[in-house]
Amino acid sequence: MLNNTVTIRKHLHTTTSLCIKFCGALFVIFIFLICNTAIAKDSCNLKSIANSVSIPLSQGIAADIKLEKGINQFELVCTLNQSGVFTFTRPALERFSWQQNNQLKAPLKTNQMAILMEQGSFNAKLTLTTTASYNPRFTWLDSQQFIEKVQLYNLIFGVFYGLCATLIFYALIIGYGIKDAIFKLYGIYLFCIASFIFLQEGQPYLFTNGYFSAYISHLYTTARSL
Repeated sequence: MLNNTVTIRKHLHTTTSLCIKFCGALFVIFIFLICNTAIAKDSCNLKSIANSVSIPLSQGIAADIKLEKGINQFELVCTLNQSGVFTFTRPALERFSWQQNNQLKAPLKTNQMAILMEQGSFNAKLTLTTTASYNPRFTWLDSQQFIEKVQLYNLIFGVFYGLCATLIFYALIIGYGIKDAIFKLYGIYLFCIASFIFLQEGQPYLFTNGYFSAYISHLYTTARSL
């Protein structure tokens, strides 16, 4: 009788252990599937309408896509867990439109082209007209990452322009003080470099209402030639 009781207890203990292990394995698999599903939901794909080539866009990584001179059209398909921002550079951009749900969306007021993307799934048609071929470095970030990036960017370039202005005035003052033309030329040279970077980074658009200005574009072309 005692031996039967011991055997039954061992059998129950073994069965219970197996059940616990099995439930634990199921729980781990369930959590893994949930995490994979959550990660998979965050995705963006950019499809060229001209050649039907679709390129996945990784968050925070610039895509290697070259725009041809003239009209370029793309279809952007995204599924986002939270709102994000689609960005790209605009050195040779002449016109741009973002059509979503039969409505045009206006870009945010930043140095680069930036368009707010809502949480959820959506399709958008992008039309870009350029004056030359260039790589716009298409990328997307979540809203918080974009805000932090813009703040850091503004801080770095604020310090850079402050140093440039200091060196320019210092060189001009010394040049006029000792009447040496080399210092004056050095001050002009620094001004040209700072102006070129200012135009190349699209920072004049922080002070304009539109996303494109022929005047700024001509200034940028002139700065490049210098």
